[in-house]
Amino acid sequence: MHHNLEQLAVQWDGKSKQMNGGYYKFDALHWFNYVAFDIIGDLAFGAPFGMLEKGADIAEVRMRPDAPPTSAPAIEVLNRRGEVSNTIGTISWIKPYAKYVPDPFMYKGVEAVQNLAGIAIARVSERLAAAERGEITRVDLLARLMEGKDESGEKLGREELTAEALTQLIAGSDTTSNTSCALLYHCLMHPEVVKKLQAELDEALPTDDVPMFAQVRDLKYLNMVIQETLRIHSTSATGLPRVVPPGPGVDVAGHHFPQGVVLSVPAYTIHHSKEIWGADADEFRPERWEKVTER
Repeated sequence: MHHNLEQLAVQWDGKSKQMNGGYYKFDALHWFNYVAFDIIGDLAFGAPFGMLEKGADIAEVRMRPDAPPTSAPAIEVLNRRGEVSNTIGTISWIKPYAKYVPDPFMYKGVEAVQNLAGIAIARVSERLAAAERGEITRVDLLARLMEGKDESGEKLGREELTAEALTQLIAGSDTTSNTSCALLYHCLMHPEVVKKLQAELDEALPTDDVPMFAQVRDLKYLNMVIQETLRIHSTSATGLPRVVPPGPGVDVAGHHFPQGVVLSVPAYTIHHSKEIWGADADEFRPERWEKVTER
C-alpha cells in the first residue's frame, strides 16, 4: 500500500510542475481509481495493475486461461457492471435476454460483466504462472486462498480462485476510490477544515514523505474528517435487505409488516437523519465527532 501511495505522490508532484497560472487541472477521481486498483493488485495478486505508472485505465483481459490477451478499461468496466447488475438484479427475468436489448446500457453492461470476469481470469492465470516460475516471494491474498481447502479436503480450483479474485476487484476498488475522492472534495469545499487538518499533520509528520500508518492512525482530527466523510458520503447508500420471517409479522417504528415483506434501512437515510445528527445533519462538520454518544 505504501509503495503505491508513493507512486501517487510522485505522479501528483509531476503534475504540480506543469502548473499554468498557478494551477493544474485534472480529475482526482481517476487517480484515486488507479491507486485503488494497483493496491488491490498488489495485495491480492502479488503485482499492481500498472495504472499509476501509466496514468491510464487499462487492464489485461482473458476470456479463458489459454486465450490470447486483450485489454479493457477496468474502471469503466467495473462501473458499467455495477449499474447493469443492480438493474438485472431488480428485474431478474430479463437476465437471459439482456445482451439482446438494443439499449447500450444493457448490452454494454452485459459486455462489461464478461470483461470484468476476463480481468479476474487474466490476473489469476498470471499469478499462478508466476508461482510456478518461483517469482512470488511474498504471501498475498491469492496465496492464502491457494492454501485453503473445501469440505472434502480438496484445494480450491481455478474457477473458485477466479471467483475470489472477482470479489477482491468488486469489493475494494470503487469503494476506496469514491471515499478518497469524497474526502478530498469536502475538504477543499471547507478551507477551515484543511487549515486545521494541515496543522495536525505538520505537527505529527517530520517530513513531506508519504507517512506510515503508525504515524497517522492516532491523529484525532484526521480520524474525525474520515468519519465525517463516511457519514455524509456513504460508500453504499442502500441498506442490507431482511425478509420478515413466517409468522405474525413484526412491528417496526410503529408500523406493522407481515411475513415475506423485505425491509431495509438505507445507510444514507440514517447518516442524514436530523433526529440523530441534529439540524446540521446535511453539513460537513468533522467536529461533531469530538463527542460521540452511544445513540
